[in-house]
Amino acid sequence: GTLEGPDLEFLEQACSLDKTNVIASGGISNVDDVKDVKEKNAYGVILGKALYENKISIEDAKKIA
Repeated sequence: GTLEGPDLEFLEQACSLDKTNVIASGGISNVDDVKDVKEKNAYGVILGKALYENKISIEDAKKIA
């Protein structure tokens, strides 16, 4: 719930593991964060607080996915 952006370095390491489906969670605050997560090959993303505070919509996130 920090809305300070995801830990992209750690996410990249986690996504590079064989036979894993990583779901990014924490820090997502806008569509750019979702784009960054997608670039790291995450399986999915949890929008959490950004969704509740109307900083991003499910529709916008789906467009990126």
